[in-house]
Amino acid sequence: MLVGGLWGVTGCSTAVSPGALPVGASGTAEPGTAAPGIASPGGTADRGGTGSVQNPDLGAAPGPAVVDGSARPVRVQIASIGVDSALESLEKDGGGSLLPPVDFASAGWYSGGVVPGAVGPAVIAGHIDSSVGPAVFSRLSSLAAGDPVGVTLSDGRVATFTVDRVIQVAKADFPTAEVYGAVPTAQLRLITCGGVFDDDWGHYLDNVVVFASETAISTQP
Repeated sequence: MLVGGLWGVTGCSTAVSPGALPVGASGTAEPGTAAPGIASPGGTADRGGTGSVQNPDLGAAPGPAVVDGSARPVRVQIASIGVDSALESLEKDGGGSLLPPVDFASAGWYSGGVVPGAVGPAVIAGHIDSSVGPAVFSRLSSLAAGDPVGVTLSDGRVATFTVDRVIQVAKADFPTAEVYGAVPTAQLRLITCGGVFDDDWGHYLDNVVVFASETAISTQP
């Protein structure tokens, strides 16, 4: 489960491919809901989806484009909450919303945005849970100021970020400019769902957003 849609009003699960459905999930919707991974008006069904993230290019700082041969993030590690995950490359759908990771156990990086370690807000998103249990960012809201986050790049460098703050906001009030707006330093945003799960609409009502700043970049031994 993740963020709201283009203007922060849609729900948590879109564009999850059929092959990504968790064990036990069915392609047939229960009465009054949409099928897993299919957006419903104003919300989505399937507790296991992450959801389309608010358009990360709205007010985002310009970052270096990822081109052939350029470093890109391949792994995120957050020791304090037990996260050690490979990173999928995430893209936007036709409506401008960020598509969620296919794997509930993996986080994903918005590949059209800033590379972690470059100036601007790099975006990494992940599911909070699935229909069968906790997902990669199930404990994201437990992070606190001072906690380290490591992002390994494909060239072997490791960018270390330190958490500045964690916020939980209603999807209807998603602070687009605050999360994706231009910044003068290398920063990281970690995003998932939070708050109350709305059974009627099949999504969480809030988002959890972690703000972190780069404090070191090194080369792996």
